[in-house]
Amino acid sequence: MKWYNFFINNNAITSGIGDYKVVKLLTHVYNLIVLCQKIEKAVAVVTGSSTGIGFETSLALARKGIKTCVTMRDTQKSVHLETIAREENLPIKVFEMNVHNDNSVSNAIQKMVNEYGRIDILVNNAGYGLFGALEDFTILDFKKTI
Repeated sequence: MKWYNFFINNNAITSGIGDYKVVKLLTHVYNLIVLCQKIEKAVAVVTGSSTGIGFETSLALARKGIKTCVTMRDTQKSVHLETIAREENLPIKVFEMNVHNDNSVSNAIQKMVNEYGRIDILVNNAGYGLFGALEDFTILDFKKTI
């Protein structure tokens, strides 16, 4: 499919994920977009939208007319996404959210509900990875990945 090739050929996927898993994940995202088109005036939340899969998923949803709340820890990283949204007149709004902080999540969700009245779709994309020798990590490091 053309849509899959866009993601894979433009290296939006980080290395270390096998092609099968990438295609499977993108199939789920594509199916989500098709489903969302059937929901009138759908509101979506995409966590971890500053780069990679979250970034591209946010754009794909918004390009289908879905009001898309993009979240990221550092909203200064939203400049590129907001530029594209402005140029294409996409229904994207950026919210600061750190998924490791319950208060941050609650505050962001409350702001979204206040603005749009509801949330129909959640793409829980935010991720955290550890890279290095296993013996160099603490238990706290592992708990952060859960």
